[in-house]
Amino acid sequence: MPQNPGIKLPPERVHQLKSIGEKWNMNVVDVIGEMVNQQIEKGVIEPGVPGIEVSKHGKRFHFDVLNDLQETTQNMGDKLREDRLLAADEMRQLAKSLRESMGVPKGGDLLPTPKGFQLKRRGTSLKLLNVKTGVERTLAPGIARDIAQSINKKLNEVS
Repeated sequence: MPQNPGIKLPPERVHQLKSIGEKWNMNVVDVIGEMVNQQIEKGVIEPGVPGIEVSKHGKRFHFDVLNDLQETTQNMGDKLREDRLLAADEMRQLAKSLRESMGVPKGGDLLPTPKGFQLKRRGTSLKLLNVKTGVERTLAPGIARDIAQSINKKLNEVS
């Protein structure tokens, strides 16, 4: 996924976003995230987080971080290696850790995650690492919450 080159807004729009943030008790980044989530709920855009995919394979799940799924399935067709799939309880733990992660002090201990993943505070954000592939992603708090919602939604789907 390409890096954000920076979004330039007119000062008037920044002032409006800050005003909304004061009313909603949020910073500007979270205000924008809330507006995006409102559009997802209305069906204007698809749910999910770009670069993150949660897929269901029978009764197990694959948590795809930045094209990790493509690396996993390379030269294997569509069949995932069994050791790369997570059970539902492991996915629940990952979602719980993502939701609760912002309560951990900066530089705090690693949070409980399923085998093969690490989650740790990094400044005001989180670092999510797939230990097996080395793929790493720094997540803003709002994005971590969105990923947790995506995981929970996939867990609640009927097989």
